[in-house]
Amino acid sequence: MAEKVSYKQIWEVIQLLDKCSAGDVIASFSIDDLSGINTLVKSYSENYAEQIEGAFEQIKSAGDDVLTRGKKIGEWITKSKSVCAMKLSIALNGMENEEIPEVVEILEFYLDTELSDSVKALGLYNTAATFASRDAELCYELQTKSFELYPELATVFGIDYVYQPQLIKDRYFDTCPICGGEESHGLYCVPQFVGLKTGSCLAPIKLWKKCHDCGNLYAYNFPVTEMGEMNGHYTKKSTYSVIEPRYGLRVYSDIFNKCKQYTSGNKYLEIGIGGGEMIAAAMEMGYDVDAVEICKEDCEKVSSVLGIDIKWCDFIQYENDKTYDLIIMGDVLEHVSEPITALSKAVSMLNTGGVLWLSTPNYNSGFTRLKKFTDAMWNQKNHFTYFSYETLLPFLEAVGLEVKRYDISREDLAEKLGITKRTLIKVVNHPFRYNVDYLNKVASIIGCNINDFFMPL
Repeated sequence: MAEKVSYKQIWEVIQLLDKCSAGDVIASFSIDDLSGINTLVKSYSENYAEQIEGAFEQIKSAGDDVLTRGKKIGEWITKSKSVCAMKLSIALNGMENEEIPEVVEILEFYLDTELSDSVKALGLYNTAATFASRDAELCYELQTKSFELYPELATVFGIDYVYQPQLIKDRYFDTCPICGGEESHGLYCVPQFVGLKTGSCLAPIKLWKKCHDCGNLYAYNFPVTEMGEMNGHYTKKSTYSVIEPRYGLRVYSDIFNKCKQYTSGNKYLEIGIGGGEMIAAAMEMGYDVDAVEICKEDCEKVSSVLGIDIKWCDFIQYENDKTYDLIIMGDVLEHVSEPITALSKAVSMLNTGGVLWLSTPNYNSGFTRLKKFTDAMWNQKNHFTYFSYETLLPFLEAVGLEVKRYDISREDLAEKLGITKRTLIKVVNHPFRYNVDYLNKVASIIGCNINDFFMPL
């Protein structure tokens, strides 16, 4: 295994190459000097070592012919810079900009130096990544530019995706889609080309912006007009039982029993069905079920299995003169381009005393703050908007809702704690099997009292 080289070592060699190309090269550098630099370059060259050595041999064969020698030095420098630029890009991958004092100089190097488009694009991409959370908008601008320079950039990472900007044009929002606010700032820039295919309506880079008025987050370049296609992202890996069955039944029955504390009616509407697990549980618990889903494939699969009619359309275009006692919006708001419109419509379909149960990622949760930008929520391709509980509450009140209960998702809890779902169930149902210190740790993470573990599900 090749020894890992620091970016500083490579950057120093690039600077030496720059000095070699700056004017009085013969007077400043002897053949021995150039040979030492060449040895360093070759150590970074891997498959290109023979080419680098061949270019250097041409310098030595030029003899005393100053013009020929100068030309050969220039050719050697060009090849050497290209190799070092590639190696430097790899070394920068995953680093934070505060770790790299020369990051601005390095960016200028990739922007201004004559390199191949592929090398320049990779260098820009990896260098810009160091700004992902520090200057998200700069990161977005430069990483987008890297795909413009070299549309096949994703193939360098082993992904069969070619950037086609005409497919994602005119999809940028100057105002917040939640409140209409005009002021925002870039919060985080994240690649989303992993899993994309050529011809996708999604941009390879996603920029999350934070609205200064409502405090919520939205994706700057979200393909609203292809939401049905895009929300089929989950479908391809779904087969009716995404959640482990025993665990899923416990979770859903718990949700329904809690909702029954506030409404006894059985008229039920589910908006966004996923793999159909919750509908199945609702049917078993005696609800009269209606459902609407934007993804055609999910509609067809779940309808055929459960033997019920599921309306295929965007919920905002859903037409139905019925009203309901319980409406479920499980992980829906983050998928829609007009979340408050969707929320208002759901409320208008509630019977008097009806209950709306909804779940959505909380960008300000304790878990997300602990994980920061390593949380998987940032990479979800078909997520458009994120609320916190504090920022969602005013919108809930504005559409006429009163919050009766707020819970943390137990499905995610096991993952966040780094334990299996089965173990989590044991903790919740059989707390005496675990010591008090462990239970206190769990309680502190999820923001509850240890006594809550002794409450019935």
